[in-house]
Formats: sequence, C-alpha cells, structure tokens
Amino acid sequence: MKIKQNLLLLSITSLAFLRAASGFGFGMALPLYYYGKIEESLIGFVVAATALAYLFSPYLFRNAYKKIGMKTCMLISCLGFVIVQIGIQFFIDVPIIIYILLFCDGFVLGIFWPVIAGIFTVISSQVNDELKKNKLNRMFGLSWNIGGIFGYLLSAFALFIMSDILLVFDISLIYTIIGLIIAISLKEPQTNFGEEKAFKKENSNPDSETTWKFPVYVPLLMALLFGLIVGAWGVMYPVKSKVLNFSDFSAYVVSFVRMIIQTTCISYALVLPVRKLKKSIPFLMLITLIGMVVIGFAQDLITCIIIAGILGAFIGFCHAFGFRLTIYKNLERNDMKATTYFETTLGINFWLGPIFGGLLADISILLGFSMLAIILLIAMLFFIAVQSKIEIK
Repeated sequence: MKIKQNLLLLSITSLAFLRAASGFGFGMALPLYYYGKIEESLIGFVVAATALAYLFSPYLFRNAYKKIGMKTCMLISCLGFVIVQIGIQFFIDVPIIIYILLFCDGFVLGIFWPVIAGIFTVISSQVNDELKKNKLNRMFGLSWNIGGIFGYLLSAFALFIMSDILLVFDISLIYTIIGLIIAISLKEPQTNFGEEKAFKKENSNPDSETTWKFPVYVPLLMALLFGLIVGAWGVMYPVKSKVLNFSDFSAYVVSFVRMIIQTTCISYALVLPVRKLKKSIPFLMLITLIGMVVIGFAQDLITCIIIAGILGAFIGFCHAFGFRLTIYKNLERNDMKATTYFETTLGINFWLGPIFGGLLADISILLGFSMLAIILLIAMLFFIAVQSKIEIK
C-alpha cells in the first residue's frame, strides 16, 4: 500500500486500540468504585448507559460523514470522549451525572465506530489482493481486542503499584487525549461512496464451493449469548471480587486472562472450518455453564481466573460462529441485513446484560451466576435441537 494509506491505517487502528483500552479500563473501574456506595442494581443501570445510547446513535448519525467529512466526525467523537472523561473526574461521586455522561459517551460512540469502519472500508477497497484484504481484516479486528487486553493489563499494573481505583479513570483520560491528538493529525480519506456495490459470491466467499442452510435465528442466538453474558459478567464479577475482599487489581488480572483467551479463540475460530466450529459450540456451552455454577461458590482467585478463561474461550467461539454465519446469510440474500440484525442483537444485550447482572447481584451473587448457567443450559438444549438445521457442506 501507499505511504498515505499506511499512515491512515495506522491512525485508525491506533484510535480503535485507544478507545477499547479506555472503555474496557473504566468500564471495569465503575462497578469496583461504586460497590458499597450504591446498590448493585443501580450499578448495572449506570454501566449500561453507554450501550443504551449506542442502540440508536449509529443510525442517528449514519449520514454525518457525508455532510461534514470523516475527519470532522472523528474530531467530534474524540473530543466528546475527552469531555466525558473530564466530567467523570469531577463528578464520579454523583451517579446520576455519571449516567448522563456515559449516555453522551454512547452518542459520540455512534459517530466513532461507524466512521472508523468507513475509513477502513476506504482503505480495503483500494487493495485488490484478497490475501492482503484478509490480513487487513484481521489487523482491524485485533486492534480493538488488543486494546482491551492492554487496558486491563495496564490498569492491573497501576492498581498493583498504587491500589487506588481512581487512577484507572486518570489513565482512561490520558487514552482519550492521545486519541484526540491522533484525530487532529488525521488526513481526510478520499472516498468514492457514490453508489452501493452489490455483493459478489465468487469474491466474498472464502470457500466458493461451500453450501449453507440454517435459520437466521441461530447467529442471533450467538449474539444474544455473547452480549448478555459478557454484559452481566462485567457487573457480577467485580461484585463477586468485592464480596471476597480481593484486591481491585486482581479483577483486572481476571479480565485480562479472559480477554487474552477470547481474542486468541476469535482469531482461531475465524479460520476454523465452520462444520468443526458448529460441533464445538454445545461442548463449550456445557463447560461454561458448569463454570458459572462453580464460580458462584468459588472462594479463591485461581478458580475465578480458570473460569474466566473458560468464558473467554466460549464467547470467542460463540462470536466467531455467529459472525461467520451472518456473512453466509449476507451472501445468500445479497444484502447486509443479517449483519445488521446480528449487531443490533449484540447492542441490545450489551445494554440489558449489565442491568440484568446488577439486579441479580443485588439479590444474590450466587443466584446471578446460577441464572447465567440456566440460560446457557436452555441455549445449549435449543442449539442441539436445531443443530440438524444448520447444514454446512
């Protein structure tokens, strides 16, 4: 690729990395900070505020780049992130204001990710070699996953050294300031978005001889489980950690392990034959639901780390399986509806998950993890019942 394309690619992957590092870092810090200060059910509502706004903000701002340009959109979103983080610094002890700030965060997030994806699309469209396009796809996917890993790791290290949860909010502010500097230096991409291009099976399908047949609700089930369980875990595990009087940095260590395994499994599952991927899902559901029961009773950190690793493997395979099925469905229908449904289902459950987890944790943390196990049991039995309808040949 040309030097300008490489610089643009470096900029947007850096922005994705920094946003994920910031979001994952302070997303974990909120329940840790608020535990004992407000009820667990309210913690769930506060944490879910960003996801609530993100349910409709991408649609609301879908044409913004056409009117003001991609660079201006990126500047607005990155400036918004900085303002939100500054507000958190001053009003962390006022949950209602934090809720409003996180809701605003969801609004600017609705500008940020679609524009990031749009810039990436521009870069990808200028590459003719399919192998290079696949490498670009993996690079973009890894950028935010590695950002999340780094966010957890640096927060764990900082808390191990200083043991002050407020330090995580300071680090998140620094991430957003660096992101704003990158956005200021960003060059406006040269776009050619005059007409929508139709899908072409022979170019888009990595295995042109593969045939597929499955109900559209199967990938939606994967999205539901991914969003709901990750969202609920994000509130319930920090509460569990506090109940057991674990240090705050240990919560980040647990999440770091989960994220490492999740990223590895997503990367592996994206190239694994779909038939093998399908067969692995019920087994992973079974292991994970057993893990949810075990962690409900667990009293030691090592057990929690092992269960987090199991969860990371499950949701990594779960997301990859659902994502790949949506690609097949897109090709079959020659549109993007399956992906839209998949992402919408993810968004809804990322919003409901923290609320659900907070309400359950407010009653009993053991009940919370037991309910996740029951949900996984129902999903596993349902998946086994419809597995014969998923034909990949």
